[in-house]
Amino acid sequence: MSVLGAPMIGVMCLCFAAIVLPAVGKHLAFVAVPIGVLCFIPLIICRLSFIPIPDAVYPKWARPIRHADEQSVKDADAWLRAHRQRHPESALRTGGRRTVAGPRALSAGAAPAPARHRPRGSCR
Repeated sequence: MSVLGAPMIGVMCLCFAAIVLPAVGKHLAFVAVPIGVLCFIPLIICRLSFIPIPDAVYPKWARPIRHADEQSVKDADAWLRAHRQRHPESALRTGGRRTVAGPRALSAGAAPAPARHRPRGSCR
């Protein structure tokens, strides 16, 4: 978003500023509105994450950063899959909730002990 979307927002702001000029705004609107619309289209495409953006659109300095980010996401997904296979009842699978009594204790008729939850943002 920041590589492609931020410049488009800047151009759209300049177009809006040209339109609201008191004396010549109406005349500049004939030029500024089409430019603003043409900048709005790439902005929307950048915000829709399921549409892949080709490498040719990115500047040369941003391409290695993009590939490194994609690789780190793939590595994190692989680690999470391996962690879930090794620890099927981990806190990652249960969404962070800690259960004190497991399913065997519940089926044996024992009352489940209340799980202790920490408030969000607590570091202890």
